[in-house]
Amino acid sequence: MRRIMAGLLSVILMAASGVFAEEAAAPAQPAAGKSIAVVAVGPVDSALMDRVLAFAKENTGFKFRVAPALESSGDTLDAVAAEAGKALAADDAALVVLANPAADIKPHGAFFPEQRVAVVNLKSLKPAADDAEVYGRRVEREVMQSIGMLLGAPSCPNPQCAMWQYTTDEELDSKGRNYCPPCMGVIQKAAEGKGVGMEPTAAAPL
Repeated sequence: MRRIMAGLLSVILMAASGVFAEEAAAPAQPAAGKSIAVVAVGPVDSALMDRVLAFAKENTGFKFRVAPALESSGDTLDAVAAEAGKALAADDAALVVLANPAADIKPHGAFFPEQRVAVVNLKSLKPAADDAEVYGRRVEREVMQSIGMLLGAPSCPNPQCAMWQYTTDEELDSKGRNYCPPCMGVIQKAAEGKGVGMEPTAAAPL
């Protein structure tokens, strides 16, 4: 009798292990809801694009979509936004443009609420010392601020928040890269109202 019970227990454990293995191997289902689209305009380093996108995903949890890259033809941020706006799909709530325009354009970025487009000017954000880490952090700050603006969040008085409005490069390099708790709450609520999807949270390890 004991041998029979031990055999049955072994079969049950093996079957359960197989089910768990199948669940672990199953591909993650795409998040429902609208996306925040991101598009590169002009020559944009893929490593920088990957870094910034990973940072935005990790710190917002929103669903993102990378649109096919576009050539740079505009000599103003308005022109870049108009051209890049064509990348907006029906299931996109907004579009963040990572632009490296051929022309020397001074503003670090521009926001076009009616078009649901924000442009981040990569060329103007590049530091004179060509420091890759400083550069990456600058772009992350601008992208996070752009996402917040696209979702309707106001500027923040907290200099440790990504929604704080800076006026100098020094202030840009010292401001926060993420949202402060109050701004995070506002942005998450706004995203929900606009139907932005949330990526499924990874299961905690056993």
